[in-house]
Amino acid sequence: MNNIDIVIIVCLLLILLLLFLLVALSLKMYKTLSNYKAVQTKNLISIPNTDTEFREVLLSTVLLKMYTVRNSVHKQTMNIHARAIQIAPVECGINEQLLKKHFKNDERIIIATFWGHFNEYLNSYWLTKKGITKTVFTGDMVEKTGDVGKMMVASEHLVFKLDLLIQDLQKGM
Repeated sequence: MNNIDIVIIVCLLLILLLLFLLVALSLKMYKTLSNYKAVQTKNLISIPNTDTEFREVLLSTVLLKMYTVRNSVHKQTMNIHARAIQIAPVECGINEQLLKKHFKNDERIIIATFWGHFNEYLNSYWLTKKGITKTVFTGDMVEKTGDVGKMMVASEHLVFKLDLLIQDLQKGM
């Protein structure tokens, strides 16, 4: 073996050592990143531990849907926004058992009244007999005449009612 062969062997051994160190470092970084992601995910998704925490989650859900409906109706006071009505929830989405377990009777009445008013509004002004959302109304929006005028005035009245119901529900918090 000559000197060149020895230099090549040493270089190859150094390259192998560097590759081994890079792989080891990559594995350590991967494990650290995986642990970090697991901790972050655990911190982001906190599961309610008590009935009180669960009630807060349910109440937040109900209020979020109520505000979504309220804002959808409010848009109708200025113009026709059929898409806002189409995507608005039509119920609180919480079954009766959970409502009874986690809400007081007067809170359940407020929630039922809210959804009753909204569904009555939908049926009176927005839904056809086939249950399809109207997109065209007769009348003038500026003068508030015809079907569009009735819908806009009803929207103004409903927003006022919905605001009061939301405030009443929040008082119980």
